[in-house]
Amino acid sequence: MAFLNTVLLWGSALASIPVIIHLIRKNRVKEMEWAAMDFLFDVVEEQKKRFQMEDILLLLLRTLLILFLVLAMARPVLSSAGFGFGKRDTLIAMDDTFSMATRSGSKTRFDHAVDVASGVVARIPGSSGGALVLQRSNAEKVIGTLSADHSLLGEAVRSLSVSDYDGDPAAGLKACLDIIEKEKTPGAVVYLISDFQESEWKEPSADVQEVLKKLREKTDVIFVNVGDSEESNISVVELQPLQAAVRVGEPIWFSVKIRNNGKEDTTDVPVYFEINGAVREALSVSIPAGQTTSTVFRADVESAGFHKATVRIGIDNNEKDNFAFTQFEAFEQLKVLVLQNFIPETIEEKRAVFVDFALNPYPGASQAENALYKFTWNSIQSMSVDDLDEYAFIILDDVRALTTVESKFLEDYVASGGGVMVNMGPTIDAENYNRIFYKDGKGLFAWPLLDTAVESLEEGKYLNYEVNNPNHEIWSFTGGKEVNLGMRLKKCFGFVSQTSDRALSLMKLRSEGDDRSFMAAFTYGRGRVFVNGTSSGLEWNNLALLPTFLPFYRKVSNWLMNEKYGQKKYEVGQSYTQEVSEEKSRTQFEMMAPSGSMQTIEATISGDRHFLNVESLKESGVYKLREEGKSNSRLISVNVDSTESQVTSMANDDLKTIYEPLGVKVTDKQGAATMTSSAAASEISTLLLILAILCWLGENFLSLMISRRGQNG
Repeated sequence: MAFLNTVLLWGSALASIPVIIHLIRKNRVKEMEWAAMDFLFDVVEEQKKRFQMEDILLLLLRTLLILFLVLAMARPVLSSAGFGFGKRDTLIAMDDTFSMATRSGSKTRFDHAVDVASGVVARIPGSSGGALVLQRSNAEKVIGTLSADHSLLGEAVRSLSVSDYDGDPAAGLKACLDIIEKEKTPGAVVYLISDFQESEWKEPSADVQEVLKKLREKTDVIFVNVGDSEESNISVVELQPLQAAVRVGEPIWFSVKIRNNGKEDTTDVPVYFEINGAVREALSVSIPAGQTTSTVFRADVESAGFHKATVRIGIDNNEKDNFAFTQFEAFEQLKVLVLQNFIPETIEEKRAVFVDFALNPYPGASQAENALYKFTWNSIQSMSVDDLDEYAFIILDDVRALTTVESKFLEDYVASGGGVMVNMGPTIDAENYNRIFYKDGKGLFAWPLLDTAVESLEEGKYLNYEVNNPNHEIWSFTGGKEVNLGMRLKKCFGFVSQTSDRALSLMKLRSEGDDRSFMAAFTYGRGRVFVNGTSSGLEWNNLALLPTFLPFYRKVSNWLMNEKYGQKKYEVGQSYTQEVSEEKSRTQFEMMAPSGSMQTIEATISGDRHFLNVESLKESGVYKLREEGKSNSRLISVNVDSTESQVTSMANDDLKTIYEPLGVKVTDKQGAATMTSSAAASEISTLLLILAILCWLGENFLSLMISRRGQNG
């Protein structure tokens, strides 16, 4: 039964297959190609792609609009150091040398420099740092780190004033480079604001070119020229006493040099000479263009001690160099010790009597009431009981020989700053001198003395000689002219010249086969030694009878006394060093600057010696140095460097020709008003804002087109 049912079921299914096939075929869609419908489908597909592109472009424009606005507000910068955002550190190098005091109209060059620097500070971006450097020979970092306190930077600029320093083109730039390398700042800019004197900037040194190259690798460098067309300037070049020591109540003479640094002649320039602030003499001078004139003033003082002398001229375009200062010390009397083989009793036995008369040109020489140098004669043996430090200098005149102990007294005296004059004579033991004084170059003599004296053997014949080193200060009485003493030299000892940094030949023999130095100058410690290989009397020469004898021996004595009584010359920016005894090193010293400011100085130790050190004398004028609690002061005169008085500025075109090839941008004070440390950032920000506006316009136009899709179906 079940089998029958299965058969019937399969039979019915098979019978229905044709019916099902018929039904399927009946409902099948018949596809037909139709060109119009294909076109419509293609249009729809292209429109869909265009809509997608417009949407993407609209998104891109809106994204770029926001991006450009953000970047513009971030103030990106592009410099030699690379690309950065917002931060644009600024270093200002201000020239405060005294040429910047040159006045043109109602303002000085420095006034214009302050205006420019203040404008630069005012435009430094808020997130950026600023530093301030003084561009001069002794460059100073007023603000040596990049400070975001712009008000402090501006106040520092406004508080500056013209200094007494001279210029050094590389110094301030090196200070800026130090700051940049220390701070590792990217995208910085350096503004050098100066009058760019021709004498300093016209020919950039290798040092300047090197530092500019290093700066350009890290920063932008901009020169702002605040110079002008002023060229005329009168300056006092020099004021110095013509005597090493002055006697109270006796005349002292001063040499003055005044220069016309301009290109036009000047007439009737008033010149005032002052002692201790009181005018002693006034006159007027005329100076051709580019020339220097010299004049002499005479004065006297009525008290012992230090005194100040000043020369000033009338007001001109630059007042900073219208003054010169010096100091001098007046004495009641200075003691000179003359040592011989014995104690002389008669004037004929006093071998150095001619030197006495040269230094004291009065009847009686050092015995005269108004004589400055008091000569004392004694034997060489008495030296051990004398306090040598009380003598201005010592003369050894034809002393035959010395013992080791006696030479040690002289060595100590010279090493501490004393001066010794040695005049040879017929009794000299050259072998003893070499053993006692030469000591293989370590004694008072840096050169060995030949063991025999050269002499003219024929009657009426004289030894030939030649002056050496005519520019040495001992020969300065010749006024730069050729030295010709007119001496008839009969006999002399001489030195074998050797390489030595403490020896100098002043006169040599020029006899055939002989080239010995018979006048020589040696330094030893802090002191000096002068050796005359011939006598100071008339036995071996006629020097004492010549007109040149007096100025020559005065210059020799000045040179010997230089360490004790010499008036050293200092310029602004130089250091001051003074050796003091161990006893005085325990006390404090006070130094008063010309402006009145006080500085306390303590002695420093170097080896077994004690020194007072002042790193830099910053003002021109006369300083006062004294022990704390004492009333008497030592005076120290300080003058400006006269080369800075050449105030002619370079033209901007010339600056550009020289420095733009080195990568420097050059502008003037007018151009600097629109060129600040944010200038590069402003230019890029402006470009970004323009791009943002273009994106906004494009976005609006595209949005309008998209909004019309619906309207157009």
